[in-house]
Amino acid sequence: MNEIRFVDILEVDDVLKERVREWRNREEVRNFMLTQHHISKEEHRRWLERLKDVKDAKFWVAFAGDTPIGAAYLNDIDYEASDSEWGFYIGEDGYRQKGLSRRILYRLLEEAFEKLGLQTLVTSVLTGNTRALGIYEKLNFKTINRIPSRAGNEIILLGFTSEDWKRLKEEIAHERDHKT
Repeated sequence: MNEIRFVDILEVDDVLKERVREWRNREEVRNFMLTQHHISKEEHRRWLERLKDVKDAKFWVAFAGDTPIGAAYLNDIDYEASDSEWGFYIGEDGYRQKGLSRRILYRLLEEAFEKLGLQTLVTSVLTGNTRALGIYEKLNFKTINRIPSRAGNEIILLGFTSEDWKRLKEEIAHERDHKT
């Protein structure tokens, strides 16, 4: 499978911007988001307009080679505290459960820690999102807190630091060295 790359959503064409909205509205994506309502074209248009002016958010379309497959984002970036919230999803049919989630996450961590110089990332995961939780557990994300959600299940807050990132990169390099 081709390399994962990110392209700012404001730099893609209108057809792809609309595809991102369609992905986000798919039940298999929406059910694992904290905000689960259907996003209208007008709401999406307003959100894209706001993105042009904000400095505390980044939103990318994730590509596997030349194929757009999902999205990754940083929200509430606090450059003084050097932290941010983050998330990602695979929206394109046929690209889930192929090991791409871990690769998108790796690319997002690289963006946050190496390009933006952040020190801490936090994400919120619904307890029903067992696949995501499994990935985060394998990568040693740390549980910060558990809070009830309005839907009646729990939200798990997970943290990952730049030190965790350094260790993960060393582990991956070690794994690669032993495969050759």
